[in-house]
Amino acid sequence: ENGIFWGILRHLLPGFWDIWGQFCSPQAERYPFKVLNKRNAYQIWETTPKLAVKATKIDRTNSRKTRMAYIIPNFCFTANITTSGRKPEEYFTTSPIEAQISPIIETSNVTDPETGSSELVRTRANKITWSLQVPTFSGIDENDMPPLKGKNYNETDGDFITYVKQPRRIIAVSDYNGSVQDKEAGNLRSNILNQLEKDGLKVKLSSDERPITGFMSFDAKVCWNK
Repeated sequence: ENGIFWGILRHLLPGFWDIWGQFCSPQAERYPFKVLNKRNAYQIWETTPKLAVKATKIDRTNSRKTRMAYIIPNFCFTANITTSGRKPEEYFTTSPIEAQISPIIETSNVTDPETGSSELVRTRANKITWSLQVPTFSGIDENDMPPLKGKNYNETDGDFITYVKQPRRIIAVSDYNGSVQDKEAGNLRSNILNQLEKDGLKVKLSSDERPITGFMSFDAKVCWNK
C-alpha cells in the first residue's frame, strides 16, 4: 500500500469523486428567466420570483487571494446526503449560485493596556453575500422550511443566514469565465455599468448608494434533500 501505484491512486480518488458529484448528480434546476433585450455588451433578463437562502460573511483579509466569495460558508450546510448503498437518498440541485461583494467600514474600540485609554479604530472589510435558490418543490413559504445555521455559525463575527423571497428582477448580464474576486470581474462590472449609463438605463442602488451588482456561477450546484 506504500508503493507508487497506491500513492497515485490516493491523489486520483478525490478528483474522481469531485467529478462524480458535479456530473452524476441530478440536473440542476435553474430559475426561469426571459431575455428582454440583447446588446453588444450585455443582455437584459427578467427573472421570476423565488425563495432563496441568503447567507452573509465578513471577509477581513482584504485580499483577492483568499477567494472567500468562491466557496459557500460551512454554516450553510445543515445535513448529509447519502448517495450510495441500496437506497440512495433522493436529492435535488439548483443553480446558479449568486455572490455579491460590498466594501464596508468596521468600527472597533481598542484599549491601551498601559494607560487604559481607548479609541475607535476604523478598518476596511468586505461583506460577501450568497444567494442560493431553494428547489421549487419546497414552495415559496419560508415558514414551511427547516431551520438554518449549520456548523461554525458565529453571529458575533458577522455571520448571517436567512430565507428571503426574491421578487421579480430585471438584470443586465454578461458572459464571464473567471472568478468573482478576479480583477477582470471588477473591470467587466465597470464596463457594464458605464454602458448601461450610456444607454440611458438606471441601475438600482443599495442603501449606501452603490450600484447593486453580483456574480452568477452556473458551473456550480447546491444540493438539497427533503
